[in-house]
Amino acid sequence: MRDFLFQAKSVLSAIQAADHILVVTHQKPDGDAVGSAAAMVGYLEKLGKESLVFCQHPPQDMFHFLPHMNKFTTDASVVHSPRYDLMIVLDSSDLAYAGIEELLHSRKEPLPPLVNIDHHASNVYFGEFHLIDPAAPSTTTVLYRLIAAEHRHLIDAPLATSLLTGLLTDTGHFSNPATNEVALAVGAELLMHGARFRQITAATWQNREIGTLHLWGKALARLQYSPRYRLASTILTLEDFRTARVEGDPTEGIANFLANLKEADVILVLKEQEGGTVKGSLRTVHPDIDVSRLALALGGGGHKKAAGFKIQGKLIRTPQGWKIIIG
Repeated sequence: MRDFLFQAKSVLSAIQAADHILVVTHQKPDGDAVGSAAAMVGYLEKLGKESLVFCQHPPQDMFHFLPHMNKFTTDASVVHSPRYDLMIVLDSSDLAYAGIEELLHSRKEPLPPLVNIDHHASNVYFGEFHLIDPAAPSTTTVLYRLIAAEHRHLIDAPLATSLLTGLLTDTGHFSNPATNEVALAVGAELLMHGARFRQITAATWQNREIGTLHLWGKALARLQYSPRYRLASTILTLEDFRTARVEGDPTEGIANFLANLKEADVILVLKEQEGGTVKGSLRTVHPDIDVSRLALALGGGGHKKAAGFKIQGKLIRTPQGWKIIIG
């Protein structure tokens, strides 16, 4: 707690010293990425700071209810702009995942100070200022504690809604292993601040399309089980996503859902991506298993109970079943 408060004061001092702040969150942003960025913009606005959010990909339409969506841009030129005297990167374990590593290398202007706020155990501690809590269920939880440290009175309903969006989506609406006492306590406090729980749930949970259910059906139909490793796995191909014609990636919850399998200790979901890559999602609820170690060995990272990776390759069907061809 003492270390967190010390780091929080350093981050707050950096924010107070800046006038124009560029907020960055990771590519293909999920609820925690969008919620934390929207919350940060709202907080900075209350402090009288000008801000903008850069993200390689626009937020999905499901997040339309959040405030400050007009502050998001995919224009990479803002990363090179000398206008910003502080950069805050949210929910990203490294600058490559944040989508700005190459952009920063090609920047001609001196780099502004960089703040790194995250909850991933695989964070590489880039930047001058760090506020990282691997035990936190979401980045919005870390951000809530940062704001509440000195400016709890500034947390109104829109800000609380942004923060709760990240918490709910990263915990599978309080159903996956990230759900701990901190998640429930912070969730309760955000509700007391006016967070719109039903609005978040309706937009992010009760929004399944027919195409989404078709994808889930294919994933369940291809489910395989290895008794030797107590591993359950499934795959989704690029063609599956093209045929479904759904926005974004509506299959993020599959790995969490399969984590409830009685026979399996580890869940692996492989999804083929554009550009010749395969994304892997790992989950476990077993108390003695740390899937982040496997993800890290494959070039990824994450948490002990939920981690992921991305590798060059493609999925092919053989007479023996589906296989991944690496390279």
